[in-house]
Amino acid sequence: MKTLFRLYFVLTAMISFSGCDESVKNAVEKQLIEVNQVKIYVFDEGKETISNTENVITIKNQDSVNMLKESISDLPADFYKCGYSGAIEFFKNNESISNMSFNIMPDCNHIVFRVKDRMISRKLTEQGIILLKNYCKK
Repeated sequence: MKTLFRLYFVLTAMISFSGCDESVKNAVEKQLIEVNQVKIYVFDEGKETISNTENVITIKNQDSVNMLKESISDLPADFYKCGYSGAIEFFKNNESISNMSFNIMPDCNHIVFRVKDRMISRKLTEQGIILLKNYCKK
């Protein structure tokens, strides 16, 4: 009986843990599916503030918007304590639907966002890091 209980517990845990990541991925894709505009807020170096309006970049080109959406990988990331390089705000028909903070430093690359009541941290893709670095240079 104990063996059966252990097997049931292990199987339930495996299904639960594997289902969480897939539901996060699906939830993000559903949330961002109709996004047609993005704003990137490039933070002042060493601070999580913006002192210059030139550090707010509005992107309406759908190809660029899609590339930013694809910058979020499936790989879980730690909740690093190294601050953020900037934030991304996703819009659908001029309505803000999601805010995410990102870090593009090599040892801290990740993006943090909320899915329902959970904070999620994921690695950025290599292409996403390059793209965000280019926007952060402007």
